[in-house]
Amino acid sequence: MATVCNQRLYMLCQIKRQGLPLNCLRLVFDSFVMSRLMYASASCSGYLNVECVSTIQKLFTKSVKWGVTSKRYQAADIFDSYQLVCYNFSSTRRCFVIRMLYDSF
Repeated sequence: MATVCNQRLYMLCQIKRQGLPLNCLRLVFDSFVMSRLMYASASCSGYLNVECVSTIQKLFTKSVKWGVTSKRYQAADIFDSYQLVCYNFSSTRRCFVIRMLYDSF
């Protein structure tokens, strides 16, 4: 997951060299990198260890350093909030099987 995101980050740096403005780069970053992380976090965020979260946090730090985005994301906060959204969705939709799985942990 981090490898693909790093490749996308490199691609964004090349697009930045072509002269794309920062506000457009931020949109492309959110589309390519953040959507990939959100898609993957639905299935594997519960299995991420500290090292994986640290690697993803380094990716976010690098994206700000390289000037691809100005927003400073926090990997741990993103994954925690996404798990909460999934839990709330399962609670409101009366998905009892999914709810039982969440409550068993």
